[in-house]
Amino acid sequence: MDDLLSSATDFLLNKGMVREGEIVVCSAGVPVGVSGGTNMIKVVKVERAD
Repeated sequence: MDDLLSSATDFLLNKGMVREGEIVVCSAGVPVGVSGGTNMIKVVKVERAD
């Protein structure tokens, strides 16, 4: 899941939708692909992946 969030924040950075240092809230259902609602929320500080 962390790799997916890292890819998502890199995408947002590259599109200019967020800036480094900003905070975003990600929500998802875990396990991925199973319907039934959101059961995970993660607060992420935006940083570029190495």
